[in-house]
Amino acid sequence: MRIQLVRAGCAAVSMGLERTMASGNDMKAHNATYVSFLGMLKWTLPLIALVTIVVIALIA
Repeated sequence: MRIQLVRAGCAAVSMGLERTMASGNDMKAHNATYVSFLGMLKWTLPLIALVTIVVIALIA
């Protein structure tokens, strides 16, 4: 195991594996995951807000 210094000067433990950017072939999968995440976020955030309002109203 060796320690490599990264850009900011912090130490990162590396096990001989180098990290690289994803290839262009992964962009379709990335876009599908991102759109799915935003779709879930669009519905869960208002639902959480509604539940919070109901709980606060019940407590008050």
